[in-house]
Amino acid sequence: MTELEVLNPVAEIRGDLKPQGVSPRPATLEGRTVGLLWAGTTNGDVALRRVEERLQERFPKMRTKFYPGEHPFAEGLLREVAEACDAVVIATAD
Repeated sequence: MTELEVLNPVAEIRGDLKPQGVSPRPATLEGRTVGLLWAGTTNGDVALRRVEERLQERFPKMRTKFYPGEHPFAEGLLREVAEACDAVVIATAD
């Protein structure tokens, strides 16, 4: 007789689930610093570098900072990014 194991596909809930508002967008990215936060997923870094290229085309005076990490992101890393950047683009999935 063959045994079949059935797994629950529902993910564990992590972190704070209290609703939070969206941060206001800057009027422009010109002269601003944009953080590129990568969760370590396959090709997420490639996607972020492409976003960086496209943003640089539109905002030549914009600066970027690339942050490699892992998901879930360490609280210290998130704090560092928030302090150093005016806006953030995050890649968290394949």
